[in-house]
Amino acid sequence: WLFNGVVAFTFLKLVNALSPSGAFWLYAAIGIVGIFWGYHYLPETKGHTLEKIEEHWRKGKKPREL
Repeated sequence: WLFNGVVAFTFLKLVNALSPSGAFWLYAAIGIVGIFWGYHYLPETKGHTLEKIEEHWRKGKKPREL
């Protein structure tokens, strides 16, 4: 909901400042950055118990090491 609100409030301003295609390219770039961020900072927890996940975070390991 938050990001839908951000798009609703910024879209017309971006279209006027850039162009319709420029606004969509900007949103696409933000989405691609979000995909890379998620890949590197959100761990895959499939097949792991809650205890193993908790132990991983308590040891201060990086997300990709899980």
